[in-house]
Amino acid sequence: NSGGSTSVYFLLMRMLRLLRIVRLFRLVKIVRPLYELAQGVLEALQGMFWVLVFLVMTLYTVAILCTRLIGKGDILTEEVLTTPAIQDIVAMFASVQDSMFTLFGALSSWSLLKFVPLFHQMPVLKPMFVVFYVYSAWALLAVMTGVVSENMIAIREQMVKEDEAREEMRRTMVTKTLVQLFRDMDADQSGTISREEFNLMLSSQELVRKIERNTHLKIQ
Repeated sequence: NSGGSTSVYFLLMRMLRLLRIVRLFRLVKIVRPLYELAQGVLEALQGMFWVLVFLVMTLYTVAILCTRLIGKGDILTEEVLTTPAIQDIVAMFASVQDSMFTLFGALSSWSLLKFVPLFHQMPVLKPMFVVFYVYSAWALLAVMTGVVSENMIAIREQMVKEDEAREEMRRTMVTKTLVQLFRDMDADQSGTISREEFNLMLSSQELVRKIERNTHLKIQ
């Protein structure tokens, strides 16, 4: 029992140490560029999800075609199938799952060079793979990048507008505060502040602190 409790204690200590990682997330709010990036990614997740769904559908469709034509050897002759290099490629398309993984690997590696022996034997497959590569690796991934960039730009504009709105509110508050202070110091109700009234206002430490507190001005 003592050994079990000790192991549980050390496990809890390790978990508490891992909680320190949570402190890193505070940087997201402290550092404004990181905050904008995080918000942009979160806002773009919905659009990215549908792009990924469309990419999986594309991979699945092309994988079925490749499995039938290459994996099952529908368009390959017996002589071609006996070539060791072609046999390795055929094994990559043995099933739909294998075909999807192979096609995804081609997208991730940004290269079709591993299929060159197959293209030498069956040149008709070269344009098919090129079209698939351009459509998937360039078009869909570019759309995904565009979705993230568009959301980040939109969030940046929204944050700028919020900053402008807060600054406008601060200016309005400062203006109202100063107008009210000057009205209070206008003893003769003339609508203007004389030098004597202005000096009297500055001589009041309470009024000076009120001005500095509400306007962020430093009066010396």
